[in-house]
Amino acid sequence: MPKKEYMSKSHRTAIITAVLLFHCCCVAHAQTWKELSTRADSLFDALNYDSAVTTARAALNEAEKALGSEDTVVASILYELGMYHFKMGNYGYAQSRLQQSLAIREKLLGGDHKDVASAIYRLGAIHLRRSEYEQAEPFFQRALAIRERLFGPEHPEVARSLFGYTSLKYRQEKYTESELFGKRALSILEKTQSPDSQLITPLIILADLYHLVGRYAEAANHYNRALDISKAWFHLDHQQTARCLTGLAAVYYSMGDYVKAEPMYRQAVKVHQKLFGKKSSTVAIDLTNLGLLFTAQGKFDAAADLYLRAIGIFEASLGADHKFVGNCHSFLALIYTHKGDFEAAESSLTKALMIATKRFGSDHSEVGVVMNSLADLYLARLDYQQADSLYGRALLILEKAVGAQHPFVVGSLDGLAVCFSAQGQYQEALQFFERAIQIEEKVYGSDHPELARTTELLSRHYRLQKDRAKSLEAAECAVGIRRRNLAVGAMVMSERDALTYAQYMRNSANLYLSGFFDADVRDDRNLYKAADIIFSAKGEISDEIFKRRRSLVSEADSATTALAESYRLTKHQLSQLFIAGTSDKSPETFSRKLDSLREHANRLEAELARSSASFRKEQDYQDIRAERISKLLPENSVLVEYMSYDYYVPTHDPWGGQRHGMAEGA
Repeated sequence: MPKKEYMSKSHRTAIITAVLLFHCCCVAHAQTWKELSTRADSLFDALNYDSAVTTARAALNEAEKALGSEDTVVASILYELGMYHFKMGNYGYAQSRLQQSLAIREKLLGGDHKDVASAIYRLGAIHLRRSEYEQAEPFFQRALAIRERLFGPEHPEVARSLFGYTSLKYRQEKYTESELFGKRALSILEKTQSPDSQLITPLIILADLYHLVGRYAEAANHYNRALDISKAWFHLDHQQTARCLTGLAAVYYSMGDYVKAEPMYRQAVKVHQKLFGKKSSTVAIDLTNLGLLFTAQGKFDAAADLYLRAIGIFEASLGADHKFVGNCHSFLALIYTHKGDFEAAESSLTKALMIATKRFGSDHSEVGVVMNSLADLYLARLDYQQADSLYGRALLILEKAVGAQHPFVVGSLDGLAVCFSAQGQYQEALQFFERAIQIEEKVYGSDHPELARTTELLSRHYRLQKDRAKSLEAAECAVGIRRRNLAVGAMVMSERDALTYAQYMRNSANLYLSGFFDADVRDDRNLYKAADIIFSAKGEISDEIFKRRRSLVSEADSATTALAESYRLTKHQLSQLFIAGTSDKSPETFSRKLDSLREHANRLEAELARSSASFRKEQDYQDIRAERISKLLPENSVLVEYMSYDYYVPTHDPWGGQRHGMAEGA
């Protein structure tokens, strides 16, 4: 039997003391990183972002000392740090921290853990924020697959993965898919009786989508529901409440219901002032939105005051050279121009140009765009020399920055054409017009409002040359473009916007009728054309507004209803693409998208016409031509249509006109 070895009492006591001290030391370290992590969360919630990040870094250091660099606690702190940076817009730092967290979690927890799914989902969200859609999708796909395997298809965690997919498809302009994902997420949360507060995010995402595609009533309903939940769960001064208010106000603004939009924008200003202070850039954005609302209402003085307040806040919080400051100066210039205060408008645009030049460099497209606006101002003042110089400089900048075939250069080409035409240099002017039209037809096709505008200017050019036949031909072409564009865009216009567009159509008709009487044509073909244009100028806008309030089809079967909804949504997408323009897309990408949507809309329209008698009847109602009407009139009867119009005098002022009246018989 081995001999026992006995410790002395003092030796045993020393060992026990050492163990206790080691345990206490570990507890102290654990409390330190825990306290620091909790403190970081509190600081971030209080919007003290920089201190929150610094404190979280300290928590990370303490956790690594106590637990080692590969521990789930370390991974959690890295995840929180990544989230802080994500919410602050520091996506590079956020991605780095989240990748570190993911690597630790995958090693320790395996590939099918909920925490692994969370890190993967957030990495997808970073790519989404950076507009890296192809890179984002596999992350969202993997996170969704993990959560479905772990929790089943009807779990709230699955719904949260679907939020990312909904936003991704929205950004990719795949609106039908986006709606399906959003509805599924909302349905899951409702079925599982999740707290109402968790419904706010999917409601807002769907509301944003419905707003974009012009389904304003549905957008308003979703925002209102989210707003009611936010008020019940939080309070009137919560950030989520303000988000709902601004979204709902934007919908009412798009609908032209400015009376409802204004108090919501004002309430959002109050909430953000309370949360972030009166000098916050968030508050300045609210003031800018309110200024745009007042501008649309014609409250120019009030709008100018708001823009000036916003400029002061942006300059103090973001710097005097921030693009938001330049944007506000551009908005101010529009107001000053409308009021005829050209000196103030020039001052604002000059500041906007200086900011764009300093921020982006003298060869940036933003500089060229602002320079075009300044040139437009000089053209309005009939200062052709200054306008000519600025348009020429802008053209060189834009050709270099975005390419000679980009729609951005059309503004410079149109401006140069008008300047040369007004100064009697007709051949040079015609070259600029032809180049502008070639670009617009290539990028937009044959029914875009920008093409109509250039064609109207070309008609005026021919009138100055006294080439009445070509002037009339161009004016007729412009009216046709306006009518086709209305057919594309009417579904997405608010009623106020539609009435604004009515003025564009009326102006185009005025130009045609002016050329018509100048040309002194009296043959049946041209008389019927003139009558058709009168009918369209007087009634087409109101017809489109009333038509939008009716269903596309009256048949109740699901197949026809679904087909009609697909057609309506495709027309919405086409309208939105027209309004947005090329934006950040290349002209080639824009043209392909436009052609694809047109082709799809034409296929759906043909299929709908074959399957729906009510749709065919609606199309027939739209065929209002003077020749057709004359054949329907009783024998020995006449239809007299009256119209007042502005006769455009062929002068070097491209905007002049005089009021006249006429009667047309059929």
